[in-house]
Amino acid sequence: MPSPANKSEMNLIEKLIEQREKERDEARDLARQKERYIASKLIRYVIDKKGRKVSVQIDLTKHRQLGEHIEQFLVSRALREAAECAESTPKRRRRRVLKRRPAKPARGA
Repeated sequence: MPSPANKSEMNLIEKLIEQREKERDEARDLARQKERYIASKLIRYVIDKKGRKVSVQIDLTKHRQLGEHIEQFLVSRALREAAECAESTPKRRRRRVLKRRPAKPARGA
């Protein structure tokens, strides 16, 4: 059986642990609120007559880095899709597409 001094120390340790967990949860909640606030200022939705979100408007003058990330994502996705398309086409067809006729010389040259 723990002595009374050990019991009080254990209670103190438990209280400290609970306090730290509470502070951590409050910090997480604050971070989530901050993200929601930033997102509300960052993004505006265009809504159709039925109330569906059709498109998004982002102010790139204020949020240039986000625009760069979106651009990088779109470029990488387009390159990946092009590579998948090239792999799926038959070789004969690919050769024909790649072998282009030389440009005709201009008349009078």
